[in-house]
Amino acid sequence: MSGKLGSDVAVLMGSKSDLEIMRPAAQTCRKLGLSVDVRVLSAHRTPEQTAAYVRDTAKAGTKVFICGAGGAAHLAGASRGPHHPPSLACPLRPAACKAWTRFCPRP
Repeated sequence: MSGKLGSDVAVLMGSKSDLEIMRPAAQTCRKLGLSVDVRVLSAHRTPEQTAAYVRDTAKAGTKVFICGAGGAAHLAGASRGPHHPPSLACPLRPAACKAWTRFCPRP
């Protein structure tokens, strides 16, 4: 994965298999001149690590989270807190289907 704490945007996904689906969101943000941190974090398998990352990167200045996760899709909820930046949830469909994850900025 890539990036650093405090990037403009944090792109989070529940597993490495979601990277190809979430990559366009990170690419679009970079094209817009935003710094991006891409991480694999699980709200279920590593909840403490996820909570620590969200807390630390929010304190470091991250402005928005873009979260993609399948199954119960709790990653976006786990990235929210009373003092955290907004989260955009990208619900991922089963692997047999294409997922809706297109991040479409408007001028």
